[in-house]
This record gives sequence, C-alpha cells and structure tokens, in this order.
Amino acid sequence: GAGHGLAHMATEAASAAAPRSTEPDTDIVQWNDDGTALVWDTSAVRRLRSEHRVCGHTVGWTKMTSNKHGSALPVLLRDFEVVLCVERGWLASAPGTPRACADSLDASSKTLYYAFRSLNDQGFYVTTGADFGSDFLVYANDPVRCHASYMLSVVRCSTSSICSGRVQERARM
Repeated sequence: GAGHGLAHMATEAASAAAPRSTEPDTDIVQWNDDGTALVWDTSAVRRLRSEHRVCGHTVGWTKMTSNKHGSALPVLLRDFEVVLCVERGWLASAPGTPRACADSLDASSKTLYYAFRSLNDQGFYVTTGADFGSDFLVYANDPVRCHASYMLSVVRCSTSSICSGRVQERARM
C-alpha cells in the first residue's frame, strides 16, 4: 500500500542523505517580522538543501553562481522551516529575538511544522504544494532530480477523531 511505499522511499532517501553539519550558519539570513527568513548565501542554500533536505522557496531572479539547476536567490524559508533549522542548530536564531521554537508558531503553522518535521526526519524533501491544492509535495530525492511522489494535505481537526467533512472536502480537490 501507500504507507509501505512511503516507508521504503524514506529508507532510500535517508540512506542517501549526506552527513549532517553541526555548526549553525550565522549572518546569512535576513529575518522577517512574520517568522520567515530570506537566505542570500549560495553555499548556505546548498548546505540546507543537500545536508538537511530544506529547500525553501526561491523568490528572487538573480541566478546563483555555479548552479546548474537555475535556482535563484534569495530563498524564502517559511516559519516552520525556520523553526526546524534553528531547533536543529542548522541556522542561528535571529539576533535579539527569542530562540525560534514550535511553541512560537500559530496553531496552523505548528500543525504544518510537525508534519514537515516528521517527513524531514524520515528522509524526505518537502516543498510547498500550494500550486497543486495541497500543503506539501513530498519527494524521495532532491526535487530538482525527480517529481513529487505524494501530495500531502494536513487535516486540522479540533478533536482526536477524524473530521469526515474535512477529509471529504480535500478528497474532492
């Protein structure tokens, strides 16, 4: 089934992942008031992507030097990507602000964060799925090398039971 496919792909992706760096990057990020961050440093973008499977979203038009994939700077990290990077020590917190953590996120972003973190921990690359009507696109390898294997919509319910209306609503998309 689909669950087995995810587990198999996660095993492959995790085994192919590069060793994780332990030193956080500093002075490479422009911190925004909304909890997002812009990364302007080419080597930091490559490191976040190759070592930690954090892709962000390119929002600029200036071509990155020596980038055969055509990605552009800056790369926007969404609030839940920032929290993961800071909690794991891959990026330093914004100067003069409390350390980013899951508790600093609003309820919607916190739910996305836990889904994102779980998929990242399983070895997947995860990007936004907004253009396709989902929260995330899930990849077994770097998105520049393959297509997404899954589209993931995070269902937010106020109870522990599944909200059938929300599931039906998303299934019809």
